[in-house]
Amino acid sequence: MPVEAYESGQDIEEKQPYESESTGIDVIGLDLSNERLTGLDMQGADLSHANLTRAMIAGSNLAGANLSHARLIGTSLAGVNLDGANFCYADLSDSKWIAVNIEGADFGDTMTSGVRSVLVDWSSASVPPVNKPRPMVTPLIFMPLIVIGGALLSLFLRWKYRKHR
Repeated sequence: MPVEAYESGQDIEEKQPYESESTGIDVIGLDLSNERLTGLDMQGADLSHANLTRAMIAGSNLAGANLSHARLIGTSLAGVNLDGANFCYADLSDSKWIAVNIEGADFGDTMTSGVRSVLVDWSSASVPPVNKPRPMVTPLIFMPLIVIGGALLSLFLRWKYRKHR
C-alpha cells in the first residue's frame, strides 16, 4: 500500500504517492516535523535527510530504515522498532526514547546531545562511546540507598504522627 508523501514546494492537492519496489517506502528529505506517526510499518524505508523535528513516533516498525542525515531534534519515540536502522550523521538532539529497540542500529557520527532514554539498550547498537546517551532513570546501583531512605522517611513520619496524637 503506497504512502502519500509531498515533494517540497508542492501544494497539498498535488500530492504524489511513493512506494519503494524492494524494501519499503522512500520519502527522502520529507518534512514530517511536528507530525504524529503512530502504528506505521515503514520497515526498510528511506527517510534520509527527512525532517522529523518534534515529531511523535509511537508503536511503529522502522526496522532497517535509513535515517542518515535526518533531523530528529526534540522528537519523541515510544515503542518503536529500529532494529538495524541507520542513523549516521543524524541529529537526535533533545529527543526522548522510551522502550525503543535499537539492536544492530548504526549511530556513527550522530549528534546525541540531550537525548533522554528509558528502557533502551544502547549497548546493543553501534554507538561511539562519546555519543552514548544517558538514561533518564536512576542507575540500579543507587536503588538500595533509595529504598533505605524511603524506609527511614516512613519510620520518621510514623513516629512523628504518633507523637502528635
